[in-house]
Parts: sequence; structure tokens; C-alpha cells
Amino acid sequence: MNVVTVNINGIEYNLRGEESDSYILKVSDIVNDTIMKIKSKNNMLNATDVIALASIRITDEFLKSIEERDMIQKQAREIYEKNASMNEELKEIRQAFEELHEENNTLLEKNEKLSSEQHILDYEKEIASLRSQLDIIEDKSKKYIKENSEFKNIRNELLKQIEDAEIKHKTIRDKNSKLSKKIIRMEQDLMDSNIALAKTLQMQNEK
Repeated sequence: MNVVTVNINGIEYNLRGEESDSYILKVSDIVNDTIMKIKSKNNMLNATDVIALASIRITDEFLKSIEERDMIQKQAREIYEKNASMNEELKEIRQAFEELHEENNTLLEKNEKLSSEQHILDYEKEIASLRSQLDIIEDKSKKYIKENSEFKNIRNELLKQIEDAEIKHKTIRDKNSKLSKKIIRMEQDLMDSNIALAKTLQMQNEK
């Protein structure tokens, strides 16, 4: 236990305490300063009155400091709770953003797939239309074989269009394996038609 000699209101006291010397001296200085301020304002007060007023003032300041500390602690708790709430809200916002991001990626994938399938359907329709035109011309060729030169030009143009359509079709076919067999059958049908047409023309030319 420490023993420290202090001077309060001109009187020396030996104070004992577990605290450090500097702390005890600091406390005694506060008490002495408070007494000196009270005496400077009213030098008619006796020692008992001065000590009583000093005790009241020191106690008042002590209680106010406790209230201020409690208020600061309360504000700190409120700030902590508000910060925790904001962190939770931020977590929910991030989660919602991630869900929207995943949903957007899913929609983009679906849109890309639908777009690819639509292109395939469009090319199928185009090939079917060209095949239909070729069939019509083949039927007419049997009746108008004398116009063989013009027919050949038209036929070659249609065959070129069919070839271009098939090239486009093959590039998309790789993206959708489910339609590959159907496209192969269509190409085989076109080849058979060309062979049949070539045989027909050859037979007509031989006549």
C-alpha cells in the first residue's frame, strides 16, 4: 500500500491507497483546487463550509461525469446496433444482387439457345422452300425440255442457293446436336433429287 503526503487547504495529510502516487496526488490536487476556487469567491466561509461546498461540487461533477459516460455508452451501443443492422441489410442487398446476376445469366443462356434454335428453324424453312421450287421446276422441265438452257441456269442458281443455305445450316447445326440427324436426312433428300434430275436431263439429251 502506498503512503503519499498531500496538501489540501494548507494542511498536509498522509494518504494511503493501492493506487499509484501520481493518481493520489492528482485526486488531492482536484480537491484542493476546488476548495481554493470556492474560497476565492467568498473568503468569509469557514473551513467546514468550504469543505462541504467543495464536496458538493466534486460530487456533482462526478455524477455528471457518470451520466455523460452512460450517455456515451448508450450512444455507442446504438451506433453498434445500427451498424449491425446496416451490415445485415448490406448482406441482404449483396445476396439479392447475386441472385439477380445468376438469374440474368440464366436468361442470357436461354435467349442464346432460343436464338440458335430459331436460326436453325429459319434455315430449315428456307431449304424446304428451295426444295419446293426445285420440285416445281423439275416437273416443268419434263414438259419444256426444249428450254433446257434456261432451265439449267435457273437450276444452277437454285442449287447454289441451296448450297449456301446448307453451309449456313451446318455452322448452326454444330450448336444443336439434337437436329443433326434431321439435317442429314434433308441433305440426302436433296442429293437424291439432284441425281434424279441429272438422270432425267441425261435421258432427254440422249433422245
